[in-house]
Amino acid sequence: MVVSYRMRNNRLLLLCVTLLLCAVVLPARGQRQPAPVRPGEMPAAEGFAVPLLFVFSYSGDLLDPAALDVMRRSAAAALAARVPSVRLLIDNAVADQSRGRALARDAVGWIELSLTEEQSQTRIRAAAYAVTATAPVFEISYREPPGLAGPGLRRAWEPAAAEFERTYGELIMVALGDVRFTTVTLQAVPGTRISGLDDADHTVPQSGLLQLRLPAPLVYSLEARAEGHYPLQRTILVGEDELQVVLDQRTRSAYSWDLGLANAAYPSLEVARRLSGDYAFVRAGLTTYLIGIVPLLDTDDRSPEDENRLFIREDATQFNLQFGTYLHSAYGPLRGYLAAGGLWRMIHTRGFWGGDPVASWGVLSTLGVESHPAERWRLFFEWQPALYRTDYPEILMQRLPGPVHVRGERHRAEGDAFVTVDTAGSWVASLGSFRLGVRWQP
Repeated sequence: MVVSYRMRNNRLLLLCVTLLLCAVVLPARGQRQPAPVRPGEMPAAEGFAVPLLFVFSYSGDLLDPAALDVMRRSAAAALAARVPSVRLLIDNAVADQSRGRALARDAVGWIELSLTEEQSQTRIRAAAYAVTATAPVFEISYREPPGLAGPGLRRAWEPAAAEFERTYGELIMVALGDVRFTTVTLQAVPGTRISGLDDADHTVPQSGLLQLRLPAPLVYSLEARAEGHYPLQRTILVGEDELQVVLDQRTRSAYSWDLGLANAAYPSLEVARRLSGDYAFVRAGLTTYLIGIVPLLDTDDRSPEDENRLFIREDATQFNLQFGTYLHSAYGPLRGYLAAGGLWRMIHTRGFWGGDPVASWGVLSTLGVESHPAERWRLFFEWQPALYRTDYPEILMQRLPGPVHVRGERHRAEGDAFVTVDTAGSWVASLGSFRLGVRWQP
């Protein structure tokens, strides 16, 4: 029996190809790291918001997590309402972890607010710190009646919010105002592009050492990109002493492996090797039809018995070899690519082992897109139109998804035999082939 594997729903394939074309044609640009807040250049309130970590702690009999979350957000809202230019980053850190969490989240300082409920009173303590200092910029403690709720809860934060508003300028001056310049030495792969330290990108020279004079104390979020390596993001605190930072950049392997499904039904395996930089590549692989998932295949040629089966097989395997290039950089959310090459179809049964008598070879092209190219594991989708040379176009068109007879005479075969009265040199295109799966690049 000749198995037909045309898609049931051509509209779905058309939609996928349309989305693929949009992803490939539109540039997939990576997100640049924002420049750090420079001392003496505080932006307006309606622009950039100064990041401060907000750490809330509670001690008492209230065990409902939802109620605690309401209390935490009520306190944060009261503080933020007094200083519109601040952006509070709510965090679940404990007090002794606040500095580390603030640095990890690119905050210039943090606010600690604790509430302790007792039988006769509620004690509230608030304090603000800069990441560049050890002593608090302000600290206030006061008491409120027990059982805070509703309007009473909002009023309870007012003394802390008023003190925060009064000392906010001092907090920023402590965090950003004491400006000095410190020599920072970055050790990285030669040719690495460093961004996020100032308004310009810097390239690491052949020595592998890049020296910069940076305002301090200040927290920086840098990004390092090098050809043949995965991008690296890192946060550093530049203080008064000279700083040397070693960037641990992971090498991007020259090889990648694909595991996918051709036409969402047949297993496919490919390996690719990078040829030049992060763009040109060569890849080879195979798709076997020894097992296929039935529900997505056309069932016109199958008996009712086959209709109820989950898997189906055909004694055939297709091998392919392609050369291609990526269309975008390796740092965006999506990365498109093109490839072209040849394919060879093989029949392997007990009575025959060799090239497919109907069409043993063809020309294969690929238009694909992969997600998260800066990570080791990715998802991919490929549209793979192919062109076959055959003497039996009628038989071949029953096998291919989305077949189109391009040129040549069309002679119908006699029964199931691969014999015709007169051979017909024809070209048949398959426009419905696609492939999806996962890609791994160590």
